Amino acid sequence: MAGRRVGGRVRVIARRGTLLAVAVVPIETYVAAVVSREAPPKFFPEALKAMAVAVRTYAVGMSRTPRNPDYDMVASVETRCSRGGRRGAPVP
Repeated sequence: MAGRRVGGRVRVIARRGTLLAVAVVPIETYVAAVVSREAPPKFFPEALKAMAVAVRTYAVGMSRTPRNPDYDMVASVETRCSRGGRRGAPVP
């Protein structure tokens, strides 16, 4: 987790002689973190709401059909990254 705070808990998985740390974050915490990293807080409220819907829809879809059984998403541009502990304003 590279010293970052996580807005949830961390699950540690042992695989082939290595440890994998997986952040387990509630969906609304993840959505708020992603939206707060992608748009300024004073952005148009309707745009923030639309972004929250898009992030939530994508996250739910990824959790239903994960590429890896150990986690739903990775920290990449493709899945967006919440950076763990950064707290944003509540998202509608």
